[in-house]
Amino acid sequence: MEYYLLMAVAVLGIVGVFVTQKFHQKETGEGREVENALRKSIPIHLFSAVFYFAINGFQIQFSWFSFILAFALGVVTLIGTLVAFRAYAIGSISLFAVFQMQGGMLLPFIYGVLFANNTLSVWRVIGILLMTFSICIPYIGKKEGKTNVVFIIYCIIMFFLNGSVSILSYVQSNHPTLAVSSSSFAFFSNLVSFVGACVVYLVYCLKNPDNLVKNPSARKCRNWLLWVFILIHTVLNAGSYLLQLICATQLPAVALYPMVTGGTVVLTAICGMLVFKEKLSIKDWTSIILTALATFLFMF
Repeated sequence: MEYYLLMAVAVLGIVGVFVTQKFHQKETGEGREVENALRKSIPIHLFSAVFYFAINGFQIQFSWFSFILAFALGVVTLIGTLVAFRAYAIGSISLFAVFQMQGGMLLPFIYGVLFANNTLSVWRVIGILLMTFSICIPYIGKKEGKTNVVFIIYCIIMFFLNGSVSILSYVQSNHPTLAVSSSSFAFFSNLVSFVGACVVYLVYCLKNPDNLVKNPSARKCRNWLLWVFILIHTVLNAGSYLLQLICATQLPAVALYPMVTGGTVVLTAICGMLVFKEKLSIKDWTSIILTALATFLFMF
């Protein structure tokens, strides 16, 4: 029971990450999404690495198995941050969360069926079909403009990126003889994301002379507020991910990922409506509700 409660806390943390990312994007404005995403990623992943290093007693375990997984996770996470910033600038946080969280559940489930001997029941097949249909509902009979098409592309990319994150985390958590501790694994993945963000940002600055380092007047946001978002985001992201890694060692995947997906999708939709005044259509709400229902079916 205690691990289910910890998982509920992790879900609230994930929703908080969505909200702080959207706040950060709105505060920095449009036109410099890539640069702003990199400038956010650098301190967040540095602070997160220090956080995991500290809670591990300032000691780090190492194995090549976990380091390779952490390296892949760090790269995927960095790419996901860049995609999310672009998507938040042109679309709904609620619909983006639907794609992201469905990928985080469907792909590891398929991996589990193919490689980890997870059972494929009739209810889970219905859940997969229902979830696939729910993705399409908001766009049935809708004429897509260029912006909407780009947003859908970002959502699809995030579907696969977040699915990859879940698979890598699942593999790490289910090979205790080869893997290091959850906090050590998270330390390495954030370290890789930090170094990667620094390298990409350096290249960006060299190719874009009007970057915010040389031209700080181009920044149209309150610097102190960005640091508040970064600190809150770091705590929520690091804490929720650590709880997910811990719970993954104690809870079955058929219960873990549906709980994360269903809870996050519904709560993010509510936050998008209340906090950001997003107007969701009947089709949007139908998609969100069907996603939550589909995740529930995965438990049978």
